[in-house]
Amino acid sequence: MTVYSPFQLMTMASPYSTIQQRPQQQSKKAAKLKPAERAALILQQHKEKPFVKRILEPEAYPSLDYGDGYRATHQMSWGKVDGKFLVYPNIMLEDSGGLLERKGGEAFREAIKRGNYIEFGTAEEADWFSKNYKSVWPEG
Repeated sequence: MTVYSPFQLMTMASPYSTIQQRPQQQSKKAAKLKPAERAALILQQHKEKPFVKRILEPEAYPSLDYGDGYRATHQMSWGKVDGKFLVYPNIMLEDSGGLLERKGGEAFREAIKRGNYIEFGTAEEADWFSKNYKSVWPEG
């Protein structure tokens, strides 16, 4: 698996500049890439989003400790609103600098309110990203 440093992710030239304007095209072009490359391109397109910044620089942000060595940073979900498929975190960075886990509709509403989501053209794309966004992180 190819692992990208935060610098590589931030400087990667993306041939998929239409992802934000027309997310439905993303699957045709990006599906041919390896999961880490595909996720990296999507993240690069949305690097200004608070939750994406936390994905790109995980060492710079806190995580929630659930015990037994399990730590969580995002717990991504996706939902549909107005015909759009949105991927969003259930764990959000608060103004205090700490993380707060929100459940179900509360997380979805808060993500929409904050603009803290990525829009996809299909349910399949949203589901794929919500499960594969961490592929840009080194295993370990």
